[in-house]
This record gives sequence, C-alpha cells and structure tokens, in this order.
Amino acid sequence: MTPQRAKSLVPIEVELKFHLPPGSRAALEASPVLAAAKPRQHHQVTTYFDTPDHLLYRTGLTLQVRRSGNTYTQTVKSRANQRGVAARRNEWE
Repeated sequence: MTPQRAKSLVPIEVELKFHLPPGSRAALEASPVLAAAKPRQHHQVTTYFDTPDHLLYRTGLTLQVRRSGNTYTQTVKSRANQRGVAARRNEWE
C-alpha cells in the first residue's frame, strides 16, 4: 500500500456546530425535514481518561469510553486541527 493510500484510510471526524438565535427552535422543529422525522431519545454515558500527569492531553489525544445500553465503545481522538464551525480531527474506535 502506498503512503498516500495509507494516509487516506485514517478515520476523520468532522464536528459541526450551529448557533441558533433565541426563539428559533420552534421554526427549526417545524421545518419539513425535521417535522417528518420521528423523535427518539438515546441515553449515553461518556467517560474520559488520562494519565495522572495528563500525558494524553499534552500530546493532543483524548481517550473516551462511551456506554450506550450494554454496548461500550472506546475511542481515541487527536486534537482538532482548527476551530470554528467545522473542526476536523482523526478518530479511532
């Protein structure tokens, strides 16, 4: 496998953040796309881990374990490469 091909296989998380003006929730929920969706509740518990000397944080990594029902997912994420609306970072589960 070429180095370029191997690099493209690294999973990337893109986190989008939206800021809505006060009072806009009702209008958003009434939009045709969201109005047609059936709401669901989903309970998750996420626990973050680091070494006592914060080595993961200092090297730009986050280790989390998320529980959803009886399913656990362990994830390592790198620090986001930018701030703003669309922050990208590598992520391994």
